[in-house]
Amino acid sequence: AEQDRLKQETAEVVATQKKLAADRAEIDRVSSALDADRPNVDVSKQDAVDAFNARLQAKGKLVADYQAAAPAFNARIDKLDADDKAFTKNCRDRRYFEDEYDEPAFLRRKEQREDAVDRDQPAFLRRSAD
Repeated sequence: AEQDRLKQETAEVVATQKKLAADRAEIDRVSSALDADRPNVDVSKQDAVDAFNARLQAKGKLVADYQAAAPAFNARIDKLDADDKAFTKNCRDRRYFEDEYDEPAFLRRKEQREDAVDRDQPAFLRRSAD
């Protein structure tokens, strides 16, 4: 269950990261367009200046939204990283199946060696599962 939760959160974080990257690309695109248009604004016409200022304010809102989302995203990344490390630490070398609890480790290793030997033999020479 914990591993599934971590996978789900990782997928959500990746989706958020892609959205933030797209937002950043949009900010860069708008900034470039504004920089290119700035010398062409007719400052003698108030409506042209107002239109340019409206575009600047829209860019400012994009930047503010991006900056507001970044700390929450970074905190989520830090939490996910800590959860992943805790999961790895707690679950490494753990038994997962009930029958593994009943069987001593040295027997499991012996069976694994026998299985490896069986895989090396041609199929018609392998012992049957019966």
